[in-house]
Amino acid sequence: MNKSIRVSALTLIAGSLAMSFAFAPHALADDDFPAIADQRGTHVLDRERPEYDAVGIHAGSFMIYPELALGVTSDDNVFGTQNNSEGDIYYGVSPSVSIESDFGRHELNVNGYTDSRFYSSDTSEDRFDWGVGVDGIIEVSQFTQIQANAGYDELTEDRTSTNRVAGGIEPTEYDTFNAGITLNQRFNRLTASVGAQYTENDYKDDAAVGGGVIDQDFRDHDKLEIPARLSYDVSPDTSIFVAGSYNTRSYDQQPPAVAVNRDSDGYDVGVGAAFDFTNLIRGEAFVGYLSQEYDQAGFAKVDGIDFGLNGEWYASELTTVTAGINRTVEESSTAASSGHLDTTFNVGIAHELQRNIILSADGLSLMSTLKASPERTKPSQLVLLSNIS
Repeated sequence: MNKSIRVSALTLIAGSLAMSFAFAPHALADDDFPAIADQRGTHVLDRERPEYDAVGIHAGSFMIYPELALGVTSDDNVFGTQNNSEGDIYYGVSPSVSIESDFGRHELNVNGYTDSRFYSSDTSEDRFDWGVGVDGIIEVSQFTQIQANAGYDELTEDRTSTNRVAGGIEPTEYDTFNAGITLNQRFNRLTASVGAQYTENDYKDDAAVGGGVIDQDFRDHDKLEIPARLSYDVSPDTSIFVAGSYNTRSYDQQPPAVAVNRDSDGYDVGVGAAFDFTNLIRGEAFVGYLSQEYDQAGFAKVDGIDFGLNGEWYASELTTVTAGINRTVEESSTAASSGHLDTTFNVGIAHELQRNIILSADGLSLMSTLKASPERTKPSQLVLLSNIS
């Protein structure tokens, strides 16, 4: 069992407060804004707070919203080891900026961020991640919409990642580029959507413990996914749907440069329902089947029952409880394994203590079943994560 518990002792989201104060001529009292009605049906973290929301900077047809997040987190298993775990405290600094259009009909948004961690003792785990992205919506007509997105990120792989290569002095760094497009079309109560999402992953080499270099180029790969969904509105509060997707994964290095060919093709298909019970519970659930087959002779396919749940319970005007389940087929970096099936469970709660103070806690459990070749399944690996802010 690989277990990691992370507790955030202090998290300060400074963007909404600090930027409001910086760009507003004066701090506004509650009386300057109309009363906000019961907002159950909207997550506590997403609700309107005009007396504290950032005013932003007006620039032509765009609004600019800078933000700064600061945090202190205690991690009891920094290196993600099964035994002899080591804990440490790290400090997080995450500035970001969002540029949002105000066109009236179409949308164009640009965002950028950096995310830094500074550890008290284990400075080898320090990281600096950053990324930029753009997304937009073209309203072709009242019933037709085109969405598009693109982004580039330089990230650090978590030590608890089920796909990581062990033995590096520092966590593995990698780059990812993604781009996608989706067409949404509505026919009265029927809504159809189809799209394509492309992702490119490039892993950096690691300095090995004891000397030498760990070559990570064998992990570089591209993924193309084509999702589709057809839903029908049974009522204003309930819809049923059938959804599926096809994906192909292609690795940069092929035999004889590497020992095995990890290229694969897969699909998932399922049926489900989206529901909204009054203004107290909202969510979506589905069940289906997924499968991933590999080009390498002797590699066993990864398949199984697919299921998922995403829900929100608005327990009161001040409290929101969330829960989710998700299954995915992930890549493997082990020569004797084709891939692994990950099942993620998460739960969270957010409570508005005051208009400008929100307490939140969330936990995540990951079960990973590694598919070995020849056909057999290795025991599941369990990773537990928690966060309080």
